[in-house]
Amino acid sequence: MPTMRDVAKKAGVSQSTVSRVLNYDSASVTLSQETIDKVLRAAAEIGYRIDPVARALKGKSTGVVGIIVRRIDEFLARLLTELSATFRQAGYTTIDGTASNNPNETLRLHDLFETRFCDGLVLAADPKGLSKEQARNIFDSSNVIMTAWGVPLPGVSLVSTDNRKGAQKAMQHLLELGHERIAFCGVDWAGDYTVRRQVYEEMMQAAGLPYAHYVYLTEEGLHAGYEAGQHLLSLAPPPTAIFAAEDLMALGVLRAAYTRGVAVPEQLSVVGFDGLPMAEFATPSLTTVHQPITEIAHLITEMLVARMSQTDAGRSSDAQVVFVEPELIIRESTGPAPS
Repeated sequence: MPTMRDVAKKAGVSQSTVSRVLNYDSASVTLSQETIDKVLRAAAEIGYRIDPVARALKGKSTGVVGIIVRRIDEFLARLLTELSATFRQAGYTTIDGTASNNPNETLRLHDLFETRFCDGLVLAADPKGLSKEQARNIFDSSNVIMTAWGVPLPGVSLVSTDNRKGAQKAMQHLLELGHERIAFCGVDWAGDYTVRRQVYEEMMQAAGLPYAHYVYLTEEGLHAGYEAGQHLLSLAPPPTAIFAAEDLMALGVLRAAYTRGVAVPEQLSVVGFDGLPMAEFATPSLTTVHQPITEIAHLITEMLVARMSQTDAGRSSDAQVVFVEPELIIRESTGPAPS
C-alpha cells in the first residue's frame, strides 16, 4: 500500500509537507496552492488512501472537494473554473477529474475522490450511458451535489440552470418572430438536452406546427452541429429557424448555412444555449440562452460547504433542488421569418 513517503517522492516535496496537506494540518495554510494541488494529484495517481476512520477520530477533514465533469468542453471548462474559484474562497482546495463521457470512469473517479480525499463531491453533467444502478452508487452520500444534469434524481441535491425556462424563452422568441418551420438539433442521452428538446416539441405542438420532420439528434460539438445544419437545410421545405441545444452546435449550424449560401438571419434564424463568450464573436453574433454559471457555482459552494460542516448527527438527508433562471441574449443570428 502506498505511503506518505511514496507521495512525497512522486510530488517532489518533503514527507512533512505531504502530512500537512493530507492531514489538513493548520500549518498547511502557509503552503502555496500549487504545492497543495501537486500533493493531492500525486496521492491520487499512486493510489494513496487516507484512513477515514483515523481521520474521523481526529475530528479532521481533508478540506478538499472533488469535481467530476462529463468531459471538457467550453461550457464545462468555464463551470469548473468558477467552482474552483468559489470553493477556494470558502477555504477548500478542489481536485478535478474528467470522465471522458464514460460512466465507468465516472464511478472510478467517484470512488477515488470520495474514499481517499474529499469531504464532498460535485458531479457536472451526466455521462453517456449512465445506468440507474451506477447512479445509485455515485450518489450514495449526502455530500454529493450534481449540476448541469437536467433531470433531478430522487434523494440527490441538484443546482442547475432551469432548462425548461431557457428553452421556453428561445422558442417563444422564434415564434414571436413568425417562424413556423422551426428545427431542433441536440443529443438524446443527456438530461439537460432532453429537457430542451421536450420543451421544443411541446411548444411546437401547442402552436399547431409540425416538428417530427425537423428534429435531428446527434452528438455534442461543432462538427455535430455542422452535420445537423447540413441535414436540416437539405430538407424540403427547409426550416426557417433552428434551435440548437448548445452554442457549439449552433456555431456548427452557422457554418453549414454559410457553406450552403443560406443567409442568416434573412433566410435562417439560429438560437443556441449556454451563453459562451465565443457566441458574441461569431459572424453573425449568436442569439443564445445564457446560463448563469457564476451564480450556479456560488450556490453549489454554499450548499455543499453547509453540508460538509454538519456533524453526522445533525446532517439532513433531504435533497435540495435549485433551478436558476437563464437569460435570453438576442443578437444578430435571429430575425423575422422570411415571407
